Amino acid sequence: MALLLYFNVISAYERNTHQYVVRQAYELVKSFYGADIPILKQHLGSNEIGTGIFEPGNLLVIGAAREDIEDIIYGYEGIF
Repeated sequence: MALLLYFNVISAYERNTHQYVVRQAYELVKSFYGADIPILKQHLGSNEIGTGIFEPGNLLVIGAAREDIEDIIYGYEGIF
């Protein structure tokens, strides 16, 4: 039973959640800085997934989404 609950918690995480966290982190940094940070805002993005790491457009949300799909360090694909 505990194992089933563990897998449900893992699979409940969605790609757009990670992108949301990235966008909210920008908002937090912006609030500390007191203004928009043009270079970060330019490369933030919204919900793009991309075709490669940070491509197209060097968007941070693409990096967040791709990290959930592929692991460039250990080569893991997906959740398992």
